[in-house]
Amino acid sequence: MPQKSKDDCAEVFRGFIKRYYHVLHKLPGHRAKFYKDDSSWKFSDGEDKEVNAQGREDIGTAFETCPLNGARVDFGYAHAQMTWNEMFGVDAEGNRTHEGIFILVYGSMELNSEGAGQPPRERLFQQAFMLTRKEREGKSMYYCRNDAFAFVGDVAHAVASSAADDKAAA
Repeated sequence: MPQKSKDDCAEVFRGFIKRYYHVLHKLPGHRAKFYKDDSSWKFSDGEDKEVNAQGREDIGTAFETCPLNGARVDFGYAHAQMTWNEMFGVDAEGNRTHEGIFILVYGSMELNSEGAGQPPRERLFQQAFMLTRKEREGKSMYYCRNDAFAFVGDVAHAVASSAADDKAAA
């Protein structure tokens, strides 16, 4: 299996992030297509709800009631960060092999309003993906093997805390 170059991995990273968050916002019913039968997904609302799902079908069922459906990710937020790293293994002959791409995303997400007349809620989140390469019809395809999502706070609270810290430092 040929090695991936850093440029190839960066292209996969950018393409995956763009497609994944577009589907999350515009086509949430299609999100399970990023996963396969050996995939796992974990969700935490940062308070008391946690969901674990294994396999494409179970993940798709979990997505049906997921509060992320229709959410919009703001990558322009001051604290938004994305990073990736290529993961390697060693085959039986001792050769280094490309195992996949690890992606970490941190930013803010605007959730659909929780009731009529309510403004959308903006929350901070972290999400980690492990994309695994699979050969299909002579082409390298990637799918999401592992996905862990967690809300880590509200944007309004983070902004207020930051302003208070700035004021105290002055």
